[in-house]
Amino acid sequence: MVVYHCCLSIAAAQLIEHVGFKSSDLVPVTDTVPVERLGQDPWESQVIVAIGLPFGFDLDKYPLLEGKPAGMVERLIPGSVLNRFTRAVWPN
Repeated sequence: MVVYHCCLSIAAAQLIEHVGFKSSDLVPVTDTVPVERLGQDPWESQVIVAIGLPFGFDLDKYPLLEGKPAGMVERLIPGSVLNRFTRAVWPN
């Protein structure tokens, strides 16, 4: 399973890839490739950190992030949990 976290810059994404998330932070992730924002190509408006979760990881036990546009589902997962799994900036 892969989940995605959107960053505002390549520098932030690369830092997360190498160092990880702050353990105490609740990190918004989605299990679908993020959609275009404001009619732009998604790769022009955001940088993605993809997190490879093991098969059987249960996203449903984490709370939904409220106030997202229709069709966008994000869950809040502690950084300490996400740091246990492989992270990569996507696309490079």
